[in-house]
Amino acid sequence: MSTNAREAQEFLRLFKCVVDTGADVLVPFTKNKLLTSYNGNFERFLDDKKHELFHLWHSKRLLCCACPPAGCILKRTGHMDNWIFKKMYDDSGYEEGGHITRKNGKVEQLCVHKYVTRNIGIHELDIIALSFLLRNLANLLPNETTALDTIRTNRSMICHAYSTNCFNMALLNKAWSELDTALVDLTDPSYKGVIKKQIKYLRMVELEKEEITELMTNVEEAIKVSVFLKQVLDRPLKHL
Repeated sequence: MSTNAREAQEFLRLFKCVVDTGADVLVPFTKNKLLTSYNGNFERFLDDKKHELFHLWHSKRLLCCACPPAGCILKRTGHMDNWIFKKMYDDSGYEEGGHITRKNGKVEQLCVHKYVTRNIGIHELDIIALSFLLRNLANLLPNETTALDTIRTNRSMICHAYSTNCFNMALLNKAWSELDTALVDLTDPSYKGVIKKQIKYLRMVELEKEEITELMTNVEEAIKVSVFLKQVLDRPLKHL
């Protein structure tokens, strides 16, 4: 892939903005929306929300041992991808046999204790995972939802690109404009000016050879991960 073309250089700057500035904005935004009552402790949050997240992940409408007798009705704006759940939990926990019920040979209830919270910080999640948690578990204002969707859409477009020069300048400029607005919208008021300056700097900076090499490596890795995840997610999930 050539990095001399204007479009390729602009693509790399945009990639850096989405990955670096996106994390600078979304991690504190998510902490503020989801972790305030947990004193910022993400593991405590995951322990507390395991039942809800389990049902957001599980593709079948099954009960679990944490469900109330009347059944479980949870807000659900989308199905959690397999890799997101496994990033936060592993299946090394003790599974109580008595918590699993079957009727006519068909499983009706699972044991949620099988899934154990991983030792993970919220900063270790990417934009897609953070976005899912926010959309399903946070009370978002309409403009926050719009901004979040804009960031996620542009992140997906950029990180799923098949090369650094597959987009024309018109599309890249549109992405810059959308990201500028969305990222600033989700930034704490006292830091909005800082983020605007950071985005402006990224649009103008002349990338050095070493940074281009590093960004190219990151882009190629993102493309590989995207292809791998697509292959994984195309397979039917097996939770039992």
